[in-house]
Amino acid sequence: PLDSVLRQSADFAVLRMDVPTVSQRLSKAGVPFAVFVSRIRPRVPCVGWVRCNYLTAVPDLIGLCRKAGVRTVLQIDGSERGPDILPAFRRAGFKADVLPVSRVSGYLPLESIERGAMESMLVRLEKGTDWLPDLFVSMDDFISFGVLTALLARGIRIPGDVRFVTLSN
Repeated sequence: PLDSVLRQSADFAVLRMDVPTVSQRLSKAGVPFAVFVSRIRPRVPCVGWVRCNYLTAVPDLIGLCRKAGVRTVLQIDGSERGPDILPAFRRAGFKADVLPVSRVSGYLPLESIERGAMESMLVRLEKGTDWLPDLFVSMDDFISFGVLTALLARGIRIPGDVRFVTLSN
């Protein structure tokens, strides 16, 4: 897709993610670009950047959770994948915990985190389902895919048995 874009006249580009290989190709082609990132600053040289701060949505999410009767929250986290929103939930009186996720080697990067999330959830589900939170929260869509796949494989219904929220894509 990038090759077809670069074959045409492009005055400006906005990158959704900080991908050095894409930014290097844009720079080489002479196309100025900005980056939309969730980190403090992009890792690539660009003419500007827009910071996406997912934490601004958390107060509204907490309010909706209160209205829905949510008491327990489990954030599925791949560490570098997104911000930790559990402190805000804990300050608001929710019982909040984290399920860490590691990448599974032997797969492409996005698939490795998806499979890691699925495997982490399947291992946790081997202990039964009485521990299930009222709400699962993920800050990454690939982690979400993995967890949702594991829940589906074990017959856990969303939103019947649990709720699921992602602040990504």
